Amino acid sequence: MLPLTIIAWALVNTATICDAGDASSTCTVKKVHALHDGEALAVDGTLVIDEGGELRADAGAHVQVKAAGGLSIEDGGGIRGVGGALEIDAQASLNVDGALAAGALTVRAGSVSGDGEVSASAGASWTSADKFTGELTVSGGAYHQAVAAGPCDTGTLDTVCTVSSMTYLDSAAAFQGKGGIVVVAGGELVSLDAKGTLTIRLDGDLVVDPEGAVIAPAATVTVNALHINGLFRGNLVATAQSATVNGTLSANGHGFASPQADATSDGGPGRGYIAGGGGAYGGAGGVSSVGAQTTEAPYGSDAQPVAFGSAGGDGGSTPGGRGGGAIKLAVTGALTVNGVVSANGDTPANPPNCSETAGGGAGGSVWLSAEALSGSGVVSADGGNGAQEACEDAQTGGGGGGGGRIAVYHAASTFAGTTRAEGGLAAAYNENGAFRGASTNGAAGSVLINP
Repeated sequence: MLPLTIIAWALVNTATICDAGDASSTCTVKKVHALHDGEALAVDGTLVIDEGGELRADAGAHVQVKAAGGLSIEDGGGIRGVGGALEIDAQASLNVDGALAAGALTVRAGSVSGDGEVSASAGASWTSADKFTGELTVSGGAYHQAVAAGPCDTGTLDTVCTVSSMTYLDSAAAFQGKGGIVVVAGGELVSLDAKGTLTIRLDGDLVVDPEGAVIAPAATVTVNALHINGLFRGNLVATAQSATVNGTLSANGHGFASPQADATSDGGPGRGYIAGGGGAYGGAGGVSSVGAQTTEAPYGSDAQPVAFGSAGGDGGSTPGGRGGGAIKLAVTGALTVNGVVSANGDTPANPPNCSETAGGGAGGSVWLSAEALSGSGVVSADGGNGAQEACEDAQTGGGGGGGGRIAVYHAASTFAGTTRAEGGLAAAYNENGAFRGASTNGAAGSVLINP
């Protein structure tokens, strides 16, 4: 729950809010009505915010909306507040096809549905079995969802838990059971918190089917078998008896961010200089066309790579590319990679004008260990490319990010795929094809395969 202050609510006269019907049956809001700090709107029946209707809280106000019979925000309707706090208590159900926006948002409902837009600029808490399929944006605070039975649409964590719809994860989500989890096509486990964590401990398997997805900034997984046939995105430490990656396991851009992109980050030990130097990690970052090199030399362990790649140097108006994150798969039996396992650095956006360009982020870490390794996929920790300035009188070109670090340990291998930690490319040409010549590629990182 969000730390909201307990206050003595001032009840709003429902006769001034219900444009049709009444509070005892169905109260329909068709116009815009203001709610002030400390006010609570409570109806015994159902509350409907119709198209064109809106409950608008004053800026910074703490307000409450209660509907014992349920709350429905129709398409074109809304409940909005700027900053402050909004508590929604829809005892039966909450349906959002319109808009629900607040600073700190707390939702208590038996169920949540709809395909509208929900946003909270200071964190959100949901105490419901939330299967909302619309757009949910939470920034400036943690996201919490109380899920008593895990993320399952059917089954349980002690049997087979099937995820077939979008499920938003708690900022520190943790699932444990005697069974397994299968994320089928159309199913998604998604963390909204940029610093959120996901912990999964199962006696059974974790399976992500094609067109299924698990998206979490940092995940720790301990299972019998791990099968990624769809998408698993984010930093990952996984332990399993066997594993297959036929889809995509990606920590691309999940390493150090530029301070211009994230004020809480210092860009990492090998951050590129401002004016477009490439970030470093396993290899040095490239020089931009104005001579901006990385601040530090390569760092970290080639035998046990766990560090993040550093961010590229900022450009005049765009942040440097984010470094690659870290993936560690410890498999006691067979590991098969026919898909992609990657921790690449990001390529920054091209500037909107003829200003200095940003540098590519360094590649991150991939550490694989297995008794037997097979497959024909791709394992990469490449640096991001330098940004390209598409101007006839182009002044700068960003340097490429340095390659990351990859370590692969196995007793036997028939792997016939690609393993690389290449440096990112420099932005060397303007839109007319003239060679800048001053910016350079990032240096290759390290690839250790033992034996």
